[in-house]
Amino acid sequence: RRSLPTLSEECSKRCCDVIATIALVSIYTAVGVLFYVHQEEWSFVEAFYFSAVTMSTVGYGDFAPTTPGSKVFTIFYIILGIYPVFAKVAATIGPLFSTTLKEFREFFEKMCP
Repeated sequence: RRSLPTLSEECSKRCCDVIATIALVSIYTAVGVLFYVHQEEWSFVEAFYFSAVTMSTVGYGDFAPTTPGSKVFTIFYIILGIYPVFAKVAATIGPLFSTTLKEFREFFEKMCP
């Protein structure tokens, strides 16, 4: 019988990091959507859109919180989104892209010495 290949420890850690990051972003988004649906009485789509625009720090201004409580929540939502959530995203995605970029650089160094 052939045994199934096992993931290396590094690959296993990366997979766990990716899953944890996806879970963190999903929970962060869900909290925002649930809050804005309940407090601002926005539709799911409006609340999801506002949460995505807010967490990406774009801030188009077409939707805005109207109550003092929503405004305070949004301040903390932005702060939590900028540092803990997207620091985790950057820490997870960075190593995945660094390998690809290294291979790309090596390819171009061989092609254009």
